[in-house]
Amino acid sequence: MSRWVAVAAFAGVLAGRYGVGAGWLVPMESWITLALMVLLVTVGFELGSDRAVLRQAWQDRGKLLVLPVVVALASLVGAALAGWIAGFPWRESMAAGAGFGWYSLSGVMVGREFGSQAGALAFLANLMREMSVFIFAPYLARRVGGGGLVGAAGATAMDSTMPAIIRAAGRQVALAGLVSGAILSLLVPVTIWMLAVTR
Repeated sequence: MSRWVAVAAFAGVLAGRYGVGAGWLVPMESWITLALMVLLVTVGFELGSDRAVLRQAWQDRGKLLVLPVVVALASLVGAALAGWIAGFPWRESMAAGAGFGWYSLSGVMVGREFGSQAGALAFLANLMREMSVFIFAPYLARRVGGGGLVGAAGATAMDSTMPAIIRAAGRQVALAGLVSGAILSLLVPVTIWMLAVTR
């Protein structure tokens, strides 16, 4: 799976570089959205049919809410530190990290608020975050457990990386992925906007 994600991303770079028209991408977005909705319905059906998972989720409800907060703070601090090491302004680096893996939205928002260079940084950093989960999910699940894997996936834990997370860490982390991913997705535009208006 991870090989095909890398191949697809590289093919997209080549197509964009050599002027392939982007008009065909518009209907493709609808198909991608539909596929993600089907995936979420399937995951929801599996969760709803497994009473043990629901019972465990109710017992762990406090942890489910703490996880996305810790992931958001760690992402922002890590991005600021990485920006300092690389010589980028800390606010732009934090805005890139505030994408929490949602590269399509963060690239556009950061680019609009901080300029095209910062937008490209946000896009690439968050794309690499998602691809890293596809590639290293089994290793991360063994080293840091299901919660750590969900944290690494960030906002994408509720949709695109969920199959990789479930395959590597088991069905019991699916609900944590849904909750964490949903909260982080809501935080993306708010956090980037706050970083922009406080400049």
